[in-house]
Order: sequence, then C-alpha cells, then structure tokens
Amino acid sequence: MCYKKATPPPKSYILSHKNEIVHDQRQKAYVGQLWINKKRYRRVLIRFVEAEGLEPDQLNALLVERFLKLKEKLSREVERLTDEQGLFFSELLDLFLAHVQANRDERTVGKYRQQLSRYQKIVGDYRIRLHS
Repeated sequence: MCYKKATPPPKSYILSHKNEIVHDQRQKAYVGQLWINKKRYRRVLIRFVEAEGLEPDQLNALLVERFLKLKEKLSREVERLTDEQGLFFSELLDLFLAHVQANRDERTVGKYRQQLSRYQKIVGDYRIRLHS
C-alpha cells in the first residue's frame, strides 16, 4: 500500500510571542504550545491523518479555532487550580516587591529581592494558599 504524504504547512504558526502551533513529527500531529503563568502547556490539536484531506486554508482555520478553544479551556483550568490550591511563591514575590517598592527606597527593595530569590532557589517555587 502506498500512502500519500501530505505537504506540511510551515513549521510553526506564531500566534503571539510564545504561544504557537507546532508541526510535530514525533507525535505526528499539530501541537498547540501555550505559556500560562510561566508554565508551558503542549496539547495535540489535530493528527496528520485527520488533516490529510483538508485544504491548507481549511486546515489553518481549524488549527486556529482549536488553538483558541484550548487556550480558553486551559486558562479556566489554571484559574480554577489557582483558586483551589493558591498562588506560586514567585507570583506572590512579585506582588510583595511591588508593594514594598511603593513604601521603601530602591536599596531596601534590592536587598529584599536578593534575599527572597535566594530563598526561592533553596526551597523552590511552591504554592501558597491564601486565606481570607
């Protein structure tokens, strides 16, 4: 049996700085790559076998549509997890330093940033659940 190899579109469709649709040979699929809150998510949008009969314009439209749905779904999921499990230490660190910067001089803020980044390197970026 002879299989016709579909001509792939460009290697990646750049949708924003880091969010893109990638032509992945290893998974034999078009993969959506998203960055949400400094974390990378990669999900299969459509397999090459499923996309074989589609015209390039149809394929592009389908990929963008699925990518936007994936982005919305993952954003909701990350938001839900953040509400349930709390914020990462790095996120709270940025909020804390912004607050301190308004009330302290630049040298103090620099020292705080240095000490807290040392702490983060030692302990890691863990979640902190906030209580109201």
